[in-house]
Amino acid sequence: MIPNIFFFSSFFFILGIFLKNYFNLWFTFIPLIFLLFLRHKFLAIIFCLAFLLGGGYLTIYQNFKTKPSDNLIIISREFPSTDYFRKYLGQFENKNYFIYLPYYYDKLYPQDRIKAVFTIVENRIFIQDLFEVKKSIYSPIYKFRDYINSLIDKNYSLATSEIVGGILYGREINDKDIRENLKKSGLSHITAMSGYNLIVLSLFINRLFKFLPVSFLISNIFTILIILIFIIFTGFQSSVIRAGIMLSLIHI
Repeated sequence: MIPNIFFFSSFFFILGIFLKNYFNLWFTFIPLIFLLFLRHKFLAIIFCLAFLLGGGYLTIYQNFKTKPSDNLIIISREFPSTDYFRKYLGQFENKNYFIYLPYYYDKLYPQDRIKAVFTIVENRIFIQDLFEVKKSIYSPIYKFRDYINSLIDKNYSLATSEIVGGILYGREINDKDIRENLKKSGLSHITAMSGYNLIVLSLFINRLFKFLPVSFLISNIFTILIILIFIIFTGFQSSVIRAGIMLSLIHI
């Protein structure tokens, strides 16, 4: 009983962190959590408190890590590169900018924090000298994604590799001609990330665990962990987050 309470409390704590980061109305999920465990009101209160603590923890963490005096640029998302720059979406002093980074610097990933000498032109920041990079805790997952991309690129042509990556995990298609052709043919949705990809992955893991001598609890914990990793792997896309939350609730 106690291990189950600890597992669910940890899950709702993490869920609170994720929802607080991506939904302004994250606290509206509290009544839903309470209703899920309505038959056990004591447990419902504990899990709701864990959820609130997760959201509150992220608020405190963000206020601590993003002081205006830090003067940091926070990378939010990667875009297709230009001829001379890597292109990102990022935040500086709580405003969104397109970040242009010269190719001779190492690649950046979402949630990386950088200190640099730069020029601001309207809504664009051009990096001139990058002198400090604080790597995100998610960087190993993003590097693994780059490794998968390189394996696909080695075994397929440029056009085919981007489409294969798009179908499997929503890889960004850099080739403008491919994007236009998919759009004109009405097939652009096949390379867009959706909850379907996560459902297939979850079903595969469940089938796999049926052949392994592990308990139901361990199976569910591992499945939810894979779901969280896949959400990070795909760059926190909203459709995947929604599917991940629903699948995690099912596994509970």
